[in-house]
Amino acid sequence: MSVRLFVAVDLPTFLKEQLGQLRINLKHASWVSGNNMHLTLKFLGNVNMQDYKALLLALNQIKHTSFELIPHGVGYFSHSNMVKVLWSGFEKNESLVSLAKQIDLITKNIGEAQKRKFHPHVTLARPKNTRLDMIVPFLQSYSLFRTPAMTVRGFSLYSSKLTSLGSQYTKEASFELQDAV
Repeated sequence: MSVRLFVAVDLPTFLKEQLGQLRINLKHASWVSGNNMHLTLKFLGNVNMQDYKALLLALNQIKHTSFELIPHGVGYFSHSNMVKVLWSGFEKNESLVSLAKQIDLITKNIGEAQKRKFHPHVTLARPKNTRLDMIVPFLQSYSLFRTPAMTVRGFSLYSSKLTSLGSQYTKEASFELQDAV
């Protein structure tokens, strides 16, 4: 038996509310609900129960201090000239990259290995049959999006279940970062 997992930073309510307002009228787009918004640090895919237990122990050993993170801007991921994801990003942050690298290192032999470069973002929508020119209003309207800093005090391990209504996430465990000095 296996479970589909990812490691993520939970977002504060104020940020989820502000991100929820970054919508445009876009046919065939599935917008992410506020309670499903998060900053993925590592997607692991299907993990067997033996590795799941080892993963919990390993994540608990991560040593990192809390840090500030500033949400900023919007963008998209595409494939074959079709937009697949609309997202909001973050200002460059070495502490975030360091935490993601630690998690990547301890999970390199767990789950479905992915070699994607870490690109910190929050998924806002998953458009279908959408060309780039169709999202220009989104990019223009929200290119300067910015909120006050959020403090990252920990991260969580989530399971993900794919359903006909979209993904359902369950928090499996939370891990605290050390207070910054």
